[in-house]
Amino acid sequence: MRLFLILALGLSFLPSGFVFGQLPDTITLSQHLKGLGVKLSDRMISEAYRRVGVPLEIEHMPSKRALVFANDGVTDGEAQRIKNINKHYPNLIRVPVAYMWAEQVVLSKNVDFKVDGCESLRPYNIGLRLGVIAMEECTKGMKAISVAKVDQLFYMLDAGRIDVIASGGKLFLLGELSKTNYKGMKVLSPPLKRIPLYHFLHKKHKDFVPVITKVFQAMEKEGYFIRERARAFEELGVED
Repeated sequence: MRLFLILALGLSFLPSGFVFGQLPDTITLSQHLKGLGVKLSDRMISEAYRRVGVPLEIEHMPSKRALVFANDGVTDGEAQRIKNINKHYPNLIRVPVAYMWAEQVVLSKNVDFKVDGCESLRPYNIGLRLGVIAMEECTKGMKAISVAKVDQLFYMLDAGRIDVIASGGKLFLLGELSKTNYKGMKVLSPPLKRIPLYHFLHKKHKDFVPVITKVFQAMEKEGYFIRERARAFEELGVED
C-alpha cells in the first residue's frame, strides 16, 4: 500500500539513490503540550502522514524538551516550529511548506485602538504570559507584567488591572478564553505579527524529506491548511 501511494505521488521528486525500503516504518514527533493550535497542528500533520502511508505518533512535552529530543534524535522531528529554528538545532531539516501560522495578537476589553506594531502598546498596561520571549521583547521598557497562567491574565483584564493582553498565539488565546465565562473581551486588529510555522525532521530521515514535502505541497495547493484553520475558528464561533 505504501509503495502504491508513493508511486501515485510521482517519482520525480525522489532523491537520487532513494529506495522504497527507506520509507520509515513509523515517525514519532515532538509537539507542544496543549492548546487549540496544537490540536490543529496535530490534525493537519496526521493527515499528511496518513496520505503518505507512514504511521505517525505525536508526543506532547514542554517546548524546550521537545526541541532537544528532536535534535538529539530521541524523536524523529518537530511538529511545528519557526523557519530558522535549525540555526540553533542543526540536526533538524525543515519541510519547506508553512502549514501553520502563529499570530501575535492583542486582547482588550476596555480600550480600542488600531494595532500598529509593538510600539502601539506603549501607552497601556500590558499583561504577558511568563516565558513567551517574543512578547517580552516586544514590550521591553513598557508597563508590562508577566504571570504564569493565561487564566490570571483574563482575571486581571476583566478587573481592569491591565488594559491589554499581548499573546503569541491567537488560536491558543481564544481557545483558552472560550473555556471561561468572561464577556466583552476581543482581539484587536491587525495582528502584531504573523509567523509561519514548519514541520522539521531529524537528519536521519533526510531521504524522506522530499516525500513528505510533496504531500505538504499537494495539501497546500488544494487549500487544505487554510480550510482546516478556518474550521478551527468556526468551531470557536469567531472569525479568523
